Amino acid sequence: MINGFIKVVISDDSMQARLCLATAKDSPTSEQPVPFTRDNILTALSVAGVKAGINNAEIDAMLLERKLDSFKVVAQGKPPLNGTSGTFKYHFNTEHNNKPKVLEDGSVDYHSIEGYEPVAKDTLIATYTPATSGHFGFNVRGVVIPNVKGKDLPRLSGSGFHTNENNTEYYADVDGKVELGKSGELIVSNVLEIKGDVDLTTGDVLFNGDVIISGNVVSGLKIDVSGNVTINGNVEGAVISSGGDITMKLGMQGGGRGVIKCGGCLYGKFFEQVRIEVDQDLHASSMMNCDVTCNGNMYITGRHGILVGGRTSCQGNLEATIIGNLAEVKTYLNIGITDQNILKMSELEKNLKDYQEKINKHTELKYKLDLIKNPANAKELATMRHQVEVSLAELNKRQIETFEEHEQLKLQLASYSSSKIVVHKYLYPNVKINISGATYNVTSTFVNLVVKNISGEIQLYNEP
Repeated sequence: MINGFIKVVISDDSMQARLCLATAKDSPTSEQPVPFTRDNILTALSVAGVKAGINNAEIDAMLLERKLDSFKVVAQGKPPLNGTSGTFKYHFNTEHNNKPKVLEDGSVDYHSIEGYEPVAKDTLIATYTPATSGHFGFNVRGVVIPNVKGKDLPRLSGSGFHTNENNTEYYADVDGKVELGKSGELIVSNVLEIKGDVDLTTGDVLFNGDVIISGNVVSGLKIDVSGNVTINGNVEGAVISSGGDITMKLGMQGGGRGVIKCGGCLYGKFFEQVRIEVDQDLHASSMMNCDVTCNGNMYITGRHGILVGGRTSCQGNLEATIIGNLAEVKTYLNIGITDQNILKMSELEKNLKDYQEKINKHTELKYKLDLIKNPANAKELATMRHQVEVSLAELNKRQIETFEEHEQLKLQLASYSSSKIVVHKYLYPNVKINISGATYNVTSTFVNLVVKNISGEIQLYNEP
């Protein structure tokens, strides 16, 4: 066994202790040599103040390999690890510069300006990573070094979203837009409010929800939304499409370029030179030189409610204060059952007949296949039988859907057959009327009357 001097040196920060098994004194002392054993080394470390982080494996290696006369690290402190605070990650663009896109050819696309962040229902819009505690540290003298724990953030405030059980995932409640409010609140809404005009600074408005516009809408732009549209200002030659109602607090001067496609009811003070398609009712005070298709009723009312010029197709009733004018501008009215209705009914009846013929053939084929017992090609026969059953199920489904559409149209046509025109003041000459196939050309001025198709002929009588 080797004897010598055990030397211990602790670093200034007390995070490390080094050991040397010296075979000779490096300075005159009264210290006596001792055997190099583990116990003696641990005693020396203790005397030096080393109480933690001792690497016994390194001590054993020094003894076994006789690593003499050089310092080796035999104790190491552990620095503290501070915790991390909770963080939110947003899965949408939280900032928009509202600038138009510059295309590859150098031109500027003023229609595709992104002024908001669209979102679909149940989309993950934010995630939260909770805070961590970290851990404390210690030095080789056994002194504990405290750490700083991370802080959790409060749950996001706002509206239009829901979270998972531990509030770490945030999901949209509705289709629409998502944004951060001024105070950092998370807001999901199916209402897009544009405070000002829709023009080249906003670009087209494409939104899955409702849109409210406080200003005007200029020519050449498009508004396409799944819900309702409310416009408080004037509308020029734009294209307005909605799945719900459209309300124009003023009206639309289309200039021959304006288009409205409305899935609900249409409301507006005036419409001029606009192509209009509306699935339900239309309400206005003035309609001039428009091309209108209305699947519901039309009400052109008010003290001076006038419909003049253009072509109007209305499947329900048409009620107006005045139709035509003193200048006898040509005005075409097609009321009640239209040629399109008749064509659609014929198409549905033909489809029902075709489906029934195919169903009969498939049913007969299935019956014949079921009669085959113990076939040699059982696998092929089973495949064929399955294909026939799948086709038969699909044909039955389509037949039911077509029948339901046919019956709904039949009810509509029954109601359209009684459609009428009600004029509260004046019906002027040069108005061409077609009510469910019966026609009438107005050649003189009438006052306060009802126009109906009675037994295939147009009848005019005074409004009760």
